[in-house]
Amino acid sequence: MQQSIVVFRVADKEYGVPVELVHSVEQGVTVTAVPRTIAFIRGVFELRGDVIPLVDMRERLGQMDQVVLESGFVLVVEVNGDKTGFLVDEVNDVVPVDDEALEPVPRVIGGLEAEFIRGMARKGHRLLILLNLPQLLSDAELRQLKQLEESRKS
Repeated sequence: MQQSIVVFRVADKEYGVPVELVHSVEQGVTVTAVPRTIAFIRGVFELRGDVIPLVDMRERLGQMDQVVLESGFVLVVEVNGDKTGFLVDEVNDVVPVDDEALEPVPRVIGGLEAEFIRGMARKGHRLLILLNLPQLLSDAELRQLKQLEESRKS
């Protein structure tokens, strides 16, 4: 069997998520900063009438040692029933990945990282890190995002 994966880059690594999770890819969104939020929350933005929180993937994935880009792409994804924007450096393409090309997370990767990595996929010479986006945010972080979204609507 085969699945389609949206491939994106954060710093020097390529990641992927199933295409069916991605509502849209946006560029040039206007972000409103919200004080006293989690460090990796850039703020919120409005998209077609919805107020959507924005997660900085460089910050969340610990890739802040690289040069920070002021521009980027936003993957709008549904996570646990709510739309969330994920700021990434670049959205490369959508690729088909055969189930045989999927590999489990290596056992040497432990802790928090292993929780939000769904697996690895070989695609030609590329090795994609497949993210489990619902696990990328803890329950407490999801609650804070929900509160943030609700407070900006009123």
